[in-house]
Amino acid sequence: MSNAAKLFLITICLMLFMSCSVSLSFAQQPGPGAQKRGGPAKRMDRNKDGAVDNTETQRAKEIRGQRENRMDKREDVMDRREDIRDRREDRMDKKEDVMDRREDMRDRREDRMDKREDMRDRLDLNNDGTVDQHERQRAKAIRDRMDQNNDGVIDDTERQQAQEIRGRMDQNNDGVIDDTERQRAKEIRDQREDRMDKKEDIMDHREDVRDRREDRMDRKEDILDRKEDMRDRREDVRDRREDVRDRQENKMDRKETTRENQREKRDAGSGQGPGYGRSGLREGRGPGNDQGLHRGQEQGVRDQGRGVGQGKGGPAGGQQRSPAGQGGPGGRGGAGGGRKK
Repeated sequence: MSNAAKLFLITICLMLFMSCSVSLSFAQQPGPGAQKRGGPAKRMDRNKDGAVDNTETQRAKEIRGQRENRMDKREDVMDRREDIRDRREDRMDKKEDVMDRREDMRDRREDRMDKREDMRDRLDLNNDGTVDQHERQRAKAIRDRMDQNNDGVIDDTERQQAQEIRGRMDQNNDGVIDDTERQRAKEIRDQREDRMDKKEDIMDHREDVRDRREDRMDRKEDILDRKEDMRDRREDVRDRREDVRDRQENKMDRKETTRENQREKRDAGSGQGPGYGRSGLREGRGPGNDQGLHRGQEQGVRDQGRGVGQGKGGPAGGQQRSPAGQGGPGGRGGAGGGRKK
């Protein structure tokens, strides 16, 4: 190590030692009261009597309150100044925003003017400096073709599509659409429209075929419905006929029952005297109550040759079947009631 380095280190060490000694000396010194230099109490002792009484304490409190009030007022003033500064900065920011918006509006106006000039240059086909009626109509047709959604505004998408179409039309990539390229684009567009028309015709034809098929299906369903209705009506007619037949049978049964009941009543109310019968239809007379008229009927052929004699006039009635069509002695009007075989 060289002598210069050694001297430098020694100097640094001495400086550190001296700074530590000064710090220790200041740290070991007593306070203002011990040094007889006074302190807050000495400042409060206004009459210098060595004691702080209540008046001096109250005055010290008032002084402290006034100092705090001054500090509060100073802080309020600082706050107001800060608010004023903030409002001034806000106004400056607003002015800057207004200036920025004006600058943007100026830039957009210049852009519109540039675009208008460019558009005028593009529309002016004969380069005469003016856009005549023919050029204006052509521009309107181009604008209508560019406006795909027919909203009256050409957005970025439509403008991009127009640029792509223009790029496809420019076959020689010279940046200009000449008559040959325009005629070729028109032929391609006509061919595309013809294909679209053919597709629409095919779709219309398919729709017509589908409609006719649906009409046939509807007619078939109508025929089936009518057949079903006719079948239902036939069944209804058949049911009504069955009901009529049942009512007729019920009516015949009621008539037969009524006839049987009347016959039984006649049999029960016939005469009591002995009667006589004939083969076939026969009337007989015999003794009975009030000498009534007795009638009898016989059926020989139907009852296998046996005759049935019937008579009326007695208190009790009966029937007697005689062999070989001969009337029996009782018939209706016999002494006993009932039916004999």
